[in-house]
Amino acid sequence: MNQNLTTHSTTKEKNENNFVGIDVAKDELVLHILPTNEQLTVPNSTEGIKTLVKRFKEIEPQQIVLEATGKLERELVATLAGNGFAVVVVNPRQARDLAKGLGELAKTDAVKKQKNRPHFNLIFLTQQPQ
Repeated sequence: MNQNLTTHSTTKEKNENNFVGIDVAKDELVLHILPTNEQLTVPNSTEGIKTLVKRFKEIEPQQIVLEATGKLERELVATLAGNGFAVVVVNPRQARDLAKGLGELAKTDAVKKQKNRPHFNLIFLTQQPQ
């Protein structure tokens, strides 16, 4: 599989407030990094995950959040945790409930991507009591 890394930002600075939301699909991983609004798309494969680890070592995210998808996220979560990253897997129903409460209910993957669905995961995490 050809690795297709797409980036939409040139900001590469380390920031102690970097947060990453990941939309996990069978064939690809779609990321949104805050506060730089950098977006990346990589294959959901061992090589794609290696690319993410390399990128995350550069930006040192404070938190990485993704929805549970059954089995599709397992290699990603294991690799990120094994590399020392703070990764959280959230309940998809709770993320949908939050999106609904914010008036952003997406019904298809294409719509979710357009609405930057990972934002909802980041908001969900940051609103939880410490």
